[in-house]
Amino acid sequence: MFLIVVLSCLLSPATSESVRDYVNRIDVIYRKFSLDWPFALENREQYETLLVALDDLNRGAHPRDQYWLKDASVRDGEIHFMAANVAENEQSFKIAEGDSRAAKTLSYHVTTKSHATPTFSNGSDAHALLRLCNEVKCERNDDNTCKRGTVETNPIVDEILRFQRELAVDEPLNRLQFLGTHNSFNDHADGYGDGDFLLDKILRDISFDQWNFVWAQQCFTMTDQLNMGVRHLMLDPVYFLDEMRLCHCGTNVPVVDKVLDYLERVLNITLHFDSRDLGCMPHDRTYASGVAEICDWMQAPGNEKEIVMVNINDEGPSAEWGHRDFMQEPVAQLCPDLVFTPVNKTAMFPDTWPTPRELISMGRRLLFHGPKNLSNENIFPQLTVPQWDHDTVKYFVPYPVCGGYTADKWYLVGGESQDVGPIYNGPKEEGLVSPDNLPYLLQCGVSVSEMDLVSPGLIAYATWSWDGILPANGTCPAINASTAFGSWVGLACDDHKLSYACRPKGNSTEWTITAAGSEGVHADGYASCARLNLTFAAPTDGYSNTLLRAEMMKIPALRSLLWIGVNRTYT
Repeated sequence: MFLIVVLSCLLSPATSESVRDYVNRIDVIYRKFSLDWPFALENREQYETLLVALDDLNRGAHPRDQYWLKDASVRDGEIHFMAANVAENEQSFKIAEGDSRAAKTLSYHVTTKSHATPTFSNGSDAHALLRLCNEVKCERNDDNTCKRGTVETNPIVDEILRFQRELAVDEPLNRLQFLGTHNSFNDHADGYGDGDFLLDKILRDISFDQWNFVWAQQCFTMTDQLNMGVRHLMLDPVYFLDEMRLCHCGTNVPVVDKVLDYLERVLNITLHFDSRDLGCMPHDRTYASGVAEICDWMQAPGNEKEIVMVNINDEGPSAEWGHRDFMQEPVAQLCPDLVFTPVNKTAMFPDTWPTPRELISMGRRLLFHGPKNLSNENIFPQLTVPQWDHDTVKYFVPYPVCGGYTADKWYLVGGESQDVGPIYNGPKEEGLVSPDNLPYLLQCGVSVSEMDLVSPGLIAYATWSWDGILPANGTCPAINASTAFGSWVGLACDDHKLSYACRPKGNSTEWTITAAGSEGVHADGYASCARLNLTFAAPTDGYSNTLLRAEMMKIPALRSLLWIGVNRTYT
């Protein structure tokens, strides 16, 4: 019971109130249980000063310029704090105690994969993912996190992932495979998880050393996640202190709500929140700043042909409080010309989904979806199914079952790195996307492989085509059925005579292999397939590649190699 009561210290008020009102109310609880103030601050006045200073910095600012708190300390009678925003990255400030005015004083290495044949695992251990995060090279902030946009990636992996996205340029959106992240905003580099120390200290003080408290589910910023190759993000907006903020919360816990009701009666206070707000803090960044960060990346040089989807995961009580318009406004205002909307689909693609090529030609490359019952002109209803708790990695069945979903059905498979002591252990309950199982998710054509603790080292296992090695210039692609997942190799175009992979135009799953005796050099593949009224083609995703390999395995005389036709040029 004591632990659950302590958890309430991290809850946010459910109604719009001033910073002072908020601090007054939590002060009652902090004094009641003799708890330390966050960020090693010494008293409630320092905490109030800090929040007021942050509010002053953000008042009237554009979402790109708004700061969210990362760290704070008191030195020589001054409060020093580090904050971050989309426009300027991390900055440090100092304020005299009791003075809300903040004066800025100052501002603050690639993991390659070892391509051993993986075995399917439910990823119940997060330590391997944390090691991959810790191996990353980047420019470091004062708190040793990676500065936004500086995480080094593997250029070979970058090129292969770009190549794979281009292969699917003419596939409809509902047939694409997106690499995604779970609670993408909830990252250490942006200051999330800094409150972990409070519960960790409490657990140690009450001699529960065997428990952990891990709240932040990502190591790096959304900008860095996108730079790694992530193309599906998740944002959790919760209305708190007059703003829609990105908070890691949303689970209804009846026993916590009962404790909160008890606290209200015993302490004679009104808390104005419930268990769905657990984890939301007044210094969490705004939802608008998260949308702005995504828009900025989409418009940066070099990203003009990238397609990104964003899941608006509204699990909190925002709808009950009548604040869903705050979820819609940033989408409509920050980069409206980039957003592909339900209105666009109804007008232009009433019976189908557009392809990346069509979205790029329109300039509308950003798509928002969710919640299920949110209907408006900017955000689609929830597209990916199911939601927790069934097709997490722990319960996923690999090829040929593939979770039981057809290739044209939007579906998501992910996991959970959150660990809340004795209450919940995410890796054991839900599993994690890991190097051991990510290739199997791609082999099945999973719409969104949703990762926690993503890193360049983890995402390197998403290269289902070229097996970590780019082909030499002047070579042509062939699929090698003797490898576990049918990886590709580059062969001298005129030195090998092989059969060809053919399929109907616009269909990447029905493969025909040219008959024995018709083998030839790579360039003859187009004519050979045309004689069958088919197209000389290459797989467009991991599932298409798996089906082609399966067809090859039916023909023992084929040996292990087959020419595939590649067109990777955008128009």
